[in-house]
Amino acid sequence: MTSISERGWYDMSTYETLSLMIAFGVLVVMIIGTKK
Repeated sequence: MTSISERGWYDMSTYETLSLMIAFGVLVVMIIGTKK
């Protein structure tokens, strides 16, 4: 189970991880923006 999850992280490309982080950041900014 641990090896599978670790392999999944290694298979993930830098671009995919970066886009995921950017998408999450945009989502947080949108939530904060609507609250204000």
